[in-house]
Amino acid sequence: MPVIIDYGIHLLPIAILILLPATILITYSIAVSLKHVTPTGLPYISDTGTFSPESCIFGQLLNMIGFLIAIFVHTRYNQVKIFNKILNQRSKIYCDRLNLLSLVSGIMSALGLSLVANFQETNVIIIHVIGAYLIFGIGAFYLILQTYFTYKLHIVNSIYIKTSRVIANIIICLSFVLVILGAILAGRNPLELPAHHKWTPGSKGYRWHVISALSEWALAFAFLLYMGSFVSEFRALEWDFPQIKIRIEYEPLLYVGTLNINQPRSEPEYSNDYQNIGGDPFLANKINHVV
Repeated sequence: MPVIIDYGIHLLPIAILILLPATILITYSIAVSLKHVTPTGLPYISDTGTFSPESCIFGQLLNMIGFLIAIFVHTRYNQVKIFNKILNQRSKIYCDRLNLLSLVSGIMSALGLSLVANFQETNVIIIHVIGAYLIFGIGAFYLILQTYFTYKLHIVNSIYIKTSRVIANIIICLSFVLVILGAILAGRNPLELPAHHKWTPGSKGYRWHVISALSEWALAFAFLLYMGSFVSEFRALEWDFPQIKIRIEYEPLLYVGTLNINQPRSEPEYSNDYQNIGGDPFLANKINHVV
């Protein structure tokens, strides 16, 4: 018997939204209580999960979150694939290639989270740094592609969601640059052991460290802001295991030209010109697609 998840995929980004802040809060609290980091020194996120026992919790929960992100990336890939197949006839091949690139970059970002979780900076610093660059660098590229698909394929009609994704992209890119620049100017060499975990206001390069660490925290929560924007969008999706069947319920759109969703596929006529008209119910359509 196939297992059907009926309109519950929106719980996936919600789970990530809950688990990631909870992981950071738990490991930060333990690290401060055991004096592994100093709160006045504003540690990097990974500093709060470097030493035992908080490193065990940090690793376990980040592995789970990385797995959920990989599922999210795969689901989003299929969603974009469906929209591109049905609505985007002018640049379909180009978007398909970008969508495949986004799948690869998204999986790499999820893998980076697992690397950061399992290779602490005091143990295998090079792998830890590579994982961090995969999360934030490749992850930023992945989200830029998702913003492009949002506008190109009109997957969502809400101007607030579209705007929030653009703002999150800007914050992520700027924060990523400030994390690296601040760490360099603070005099912290990420390949030197042991890493500097206990910063104080009197430490050399303290101000630049604060800028770098604040930027990393802003970067992480901007990722969460972007992830949260998918909750309402994923409410229209459905899974049917072992086969992945994604049913997309379109929000009302005004299609200018010859686009007719209900027209037989043997004689398709499409126009790529369409726009949101804000909820006219007679234009609502539901399309089933099996991946």
